[in-house]
Amino acid sequence: MKKFRKSNKKRALFLVIAVLFAFYGALYSLPVLSFPLFCLTTFILLFPAETISCFGYLAATRGNISLADNLTRKALNLEPESRYCQLARASVLVVDHRFDESEQVLSLILDEVPDHTDGRLVRALSGCISGGGEQVIADADFVLTKRPRDWRAFYAKASAGCCMAGEAALIQAEKDATRAIELAPHSVQTHYLRAFVRFNKGAWQAGLADLDTYLKKKRNYVDALCLKAIIMMMINRLEEAEELIVRVLALRPGHRNTRLVRAQVFLRRNMPQAALRDAEDLVTESPGICAYWYVHAACLTRLNRGAEALSSANRLLSINPDECLGYLARAAILARAEEFEQALGNAEEAIRCNPFRCSPYAVKAWILWRTGSIEEGLEAASLAIEKHELFGLAWALRALCLADLERLEEASEAWQKAVELEPESAICHLAAALVCRKQGRDEGSQRHIEHALELDPLEIECYRIVDENKYKSLLEDFMKEKVVSLPQPQEHGGSQKQNQT
Repeated sequence: MKKFRKSNKKRALFLVIAVLFAFYGALYSLPVLSFPLFCLTTFILLFPAETISCFGYLAATRGNISLADNLTRKALNLEPESRYCQLARASVLVVDHRFDESEQVLSLILDEVPDHTDGRLVRALSGCISGGGEQVIADADFVLTKRPRDWRAFYAKASAGCCMAGEAALIQAEKDATRAIELAPHSVQTHYLRAFVRFNKGAWQAGLADLDTYLKKKRNYVDALCLKAIIMMMINRLEEAEELIVRVLALRPGHRNTRLVRAQVFLRRNMPQAALRDAEDLVTESPGICAYWYVHAACLTRLNRGAEALSSANRLLSINPDECLGYLARAAILARAEEFEQALGNAEEAIRCNPFRCSPYAVKAWILWRTGSIEEGLEAASLAIEKHELFGLAWALRALCLADLERLEEASEAWQKAVELEPESAICHLAAALVCRKQGRDEGSQRHIEHALELDPLEIECYRIVDENKYKSLLEDFMKEKVVSLPQPQEHGGSQKQNQT
């Protein structure tokens, strides 16, 4: 705490008042509680700013960000040199995704004392969401040299690792998350984090088991409910995902990551315009979060606004050059624009960044199928299914490749599986139509094409099959530049940029 300076006289007066108050309590009302009451009152009167900061931090942990913001700001105004007030303020700003302001507050501590343990811990926790991967690991390792059993440092390392490139980073992230659970078994955040890491590795069943353990301890913890909604969406249980989204938004209106999931569900329901409204709000409120830009790019791609979508994907990669989602978005956009060589390079880069994710293999399979590399496309589709056996698009691509290899019986089984898993996917019905055509079932082919266009009238690939002129017109418009004005992503320290959703 800061030593007494000009406020000595005022604090001495407060101390006298506290003594009188405790004396009154001892004589007339609560003799048993008089001493602790005296101690508490003395602390509050001697350190009002620190007390306000404490209440602000508690408000942040309960999800009341507005109250936390007001309290910590007032506390820092009262005692601008108090380290405790600075740390509390920085922590609240991190929770509210105001990373530039958080860095400014942390610099008040770390510029003066570069090895301040709590300051570097808060910076590491900030980096879990927005900072540089290497810097997060360095800060967390420094904290662990001082406090080898600090679970928050392991938490920060795991959070950073699960968003870094490469298989080794994800494996280490799971180990760090497990160590955090061992050190803090009653912390629901640690169980949530390991579920998130396992989800990133494609082990969604293990992640779901972690979440269920977590939710038994904290039934209404919104981050866990949000992640469960993501998993429900990924395994095609959209109704359950929507119920969880409604539940979270009732508990905490405006919860950003839940609105992100809602946008993704809208895309699965073929409602890209509704999804775009959520995505635009998210990138405006928090322009430093990679996942928000990815969904924004996906919405624009589905609306055939390719130039804008590519701009969003590039902004994502300016935040984190090792983010799988950025290369995945670019691969999908460029493949749609028939820039297959560039698209394939981006798909390969997405696989390098996260070899556990199924989507890059599916996009790679699509590109290879379109360019006539059927055997390689089948291999990529099979790898996507291996990563996530409930991924309808991967089964659809497998069907397309098998049909071109004249393995029509297997192709028929694959498209039926695809449509069963994702009955609202236009691409799955397109695959069914093409396989039926190969089998000479023109009526079935026409029925599936019509249904695909009913589901998604903007799906370019359907017009490639039924109307070549319409397809060329849509393709020409796809990459036309449009004037857009969106917030720039925030820049943060570190040689690599990363985020966690």
